[in-house]
Amino acid sequence: MKAAGMECPGFWNHLLATAEVIEASTGSLEELHGHLLALEEGFAGIFDPGNHYSEYVAILLCRSIRRRLADSTAGQAE
Repeated sequence: MKAAGMECPGFWNHLLATAEVIEASTGSLEELHGHLLALEEGFAGIFDPGNHYSEYVAILLCRSIRRRLADSTAGQAE
């Protein structure tokens, strides 16, 4: 059985840790990328949008932020 929502505190704890990395002035973009990727890969397919919409949207948001960061840092390297 797949854990979801409040039954999956690891998800919320990891999301909180990611938010703390974003707020920390000492956190690197690589560290943030790692947190976002871990959320995306670690919880991929667990949350059904019909039953766990908030969690599903959070994963999509993390994926979008990670991809935007990757695009942004690739553009700076050129």
